[in-house]
Amino acid sequence: MVKIFLVLLCFSLNSFADSEFEFTSKIPEVTKKLKEIKSANLESFEDEFNQQVKELESLFEKEKSICIGEMSTESGAVVAKENRQICLRKMKGHYLSALNAVHDLKKKYLEVIYKKQLNLLNENFEKIKAQFEKNF
Repeated sequence: MVKIFLVLLCFSLNSFADSEFEFTSKIPEVTKKLKEIKSANLESFEDEFNQQVKELESLFEKEKSICIGEMSTESGAVVAKENRQICLRKMKGHYLSALNAVHDLKKKYLEVIYKKQLNLLNENFEKIKAQFEKNF
């Protein structure tokens, strides 16, 4: 009877310890902000983009420190050893999602720049061609 009681007590303490720690990553919020940046506005794009990427990198380092137990959360909780791998896996998933958003945004931005440069090249070509035709 005592053994059963001890086993139940251990299980209840383990489940209490797991449910006590709840860490919410802020990386998905930054990812959402990144996805909302419009690449068509070249003047403000770079500033917004760089600001969000710096915030993402800062959050990554902070959350990594929290997950490996070097820092505590804002509420003062420290990740238990048994939860550290889970925390790191969740953070890794959020960060990979953010990296995909960064890649897609950079790609769209470069496509916009490329189209503008092609248009400028074609305009210059037409001007030079017209001037050449006019002179001969």
